Amino acid sequence: MISIDESGSDSLELVQSYRKSKDMDWVVSFNASGTILDDFGVSGIPTFFVVKPDGKIAWSQVGYAVEYREIFLGELKAVFPADTVDPVIETMIIGTDTEFSIMYPEISVYANVTDDREATEAVLIVDNGDSTKEYELTLKNKEGYQLISQNVSLDRLHLYGYSSVDVKISVNDFYENSDTETTSLVLATYTDTAAPIINYYFYNVTQIDDSKFNIETFIEVTEDLLIVEASVHLYKGTDLKKTAMFSEYNATHMKATIFSIYYVDGDPTEYSLKIEIIDVAGNIALVEVDIEEQVAESSFVTVGLILSTILVVGLAFKKRKR
Repeated sequence: MISIDESGSDSLELVQSYRKSKDMDWVVSFNASGTILDDFGVSGIPTFFVVKPDGKIAWSQVGYAVEYREIFLGELKAVFPADTVDPVIETMIIGTDTEFSIMYPEISVYANVTDDREATEAVLIVDNGDSTKEYELTLKNKEGYQLISQNVSLDRLHLYGYSSVDVKISVNDFYENSDTETTSLVLATYTDTAAPIINYYFYNVTQIDDSKFNIETFIEVTEDLLIVEASVHLYKGTDLKKTAMFSEYNATHMKATIFSIYYVDGDPTEYSLKIEIIDVAGNIALVEVDIEEQVAESSFVTVGLILSTILVVGLAFKKRKR
């Protein structure tokens, strides 16, 4: 692929700076004459061309939509000889800075890829034996090969309960030729024996006007292993009106957290709150409370509850151990 600078007034230094800032690792041509749009009859940007080896334009398209991709690849296949050569993953390294576990699920991915027509897609596939997760990888063009070099954070729930997982890199070109390399990651063993504990929480209700109020929720939670989700749900009767994630928490030992819900439908006393904390094993801590009597305009009420009022539910996901 080649990108061409549209303006003859840009300097070469500006084009080079823009290319670097946008991580454009393909060919970018400097339009010194300023006539490139007229020369190619470009009526809109972007415009795509397929140019045959003899220099003649085989196909062009103004604009871009997802469905153009198949048309574009079809035109390439019509112009160029069939590609029967698979990409080759010549080097593959999956690394970890610490002992790899669900506590530290980030891996570094490195690979060299060669292909006679250049590979177009690369994915990381993590297989725990029961299900797979895919993560998109970025191919960067280098001289004579393509490079994959990036860090990937894996899904903690996909790792829980397994002693090892298979990790694959799969690379494809636009003729759907492919290559796959596989390695194994050994996971450190952790056992989550209990649900998170909500030690304390309170909420503030500020009445804005007759139909508008604001809620702030504070919680203090401890957990023996790893919290993966902390959310607050607002109900009107049995109808769920709003769900929001807590904005700040430490995954292992959750402390002070404040979240605001802004709602504009009726009296606060018609509503109830449900606070839900889920850990990596699927254990749940849950507390439900009705919002108390309506407060005066521009004032607030604080309701504090201790652990004895809290319903804690342990629901462990059962997974096959490997």
